Amino acid sequence: MMILCAMIKFVGKLLLGFVYVILKIASFSVKVIGCMFLFAFHIFMLLVDMGTPS
Repeated sequence: MMILCAMIKFVGKLLLGFVYVILKIASFSVKVIGCMFLFAFHIFMLLVDMGTPS
């Protein structure tokens, strides 16, 4: 029974670590996508500024 509990705890820790890593990678990719979107939006605004006579 103790061995079973230990195995369940071990598997649980592995799953927690796995989920944590996935969340870290996901948040990183979300950050990258966000930065790319902001960059593209910035260039778009610059082009609009250039296109419109002030």
